[in-house]
Amino acid sequence: MSPSDTSQKTPSTENAKPEKQQPELMINPNQLAGIESLRTKCNLPAAEDIEASNNRIVAIQWLYRLSGRTNGVYTGLWEAYLEKLAAAKENV
Repeated sequence: MSPSDTSQKTPSTENAKPEKQQPELMINPNQLAGIESLRTKCNLPAAEDIEASNNRIVAIQWLYRLSGRTNGVYTGLWEAYLEKLAAAKENV
């Protein structure tokens, strides 16, 4: 190809897919209370607290289902839950 050849194609941003925004976490007060009731804070060192570790798994799976996500991305679920929990406590 010669330097004067202008038929080269350059990547275009026109065809780029926009990033999907994660759906808002839809959760009611009873569900908030249910998740909050799970003991997720470890009282034992490292991975010795099996109950808390298992409860974390249950909580994050529950939040995933409530979020309506189907893409396998769990990022931001816990933070969204904490925001909803804080907002719910302010409204009480």
